[in-house]
Amino acid sequence: MKTSTKIALAAALVGTLGLGGLTQIVEAEQPQEAATQHISSTQTSVLKVGSTGEAVRQAQKILQKEGFYKGPINGTFSAEMKSAVIAFQKSEHIQPTGVIDAATHAAMD
Repeated sequence: MKTSTKIALAAALVGTLGLGGLTQIVEAEQPQEAATQHISSTQTSVLKVGSTGEAVRQAQKILQKEGFYKGPINGTFSAEMKSAVIAFQKSEHIQPTGVIDAATHAAMD
């Protein structure tokens, strides 16, 4: 996997799901200023049906652990994942959109 791909995945995960454990990966693979700019630009990202990647995989793990998601941990945001997100959002009194946005992300921390 290319270094730029690793950085993009790590930044997406940190920015989208707020899992600080990957901050070290981002910092190790690019200068601090560039890492900070890339992370902040992904904080407005949302995960929705059709999204793929490590950030989706981490969301699947969180929702599975919380008992909302029963599907495979494969990094693909499917219709089944959307249903799990809606159930989670309802349990947290968040507007049930089926999209992991900033409000949903905050509740998943």
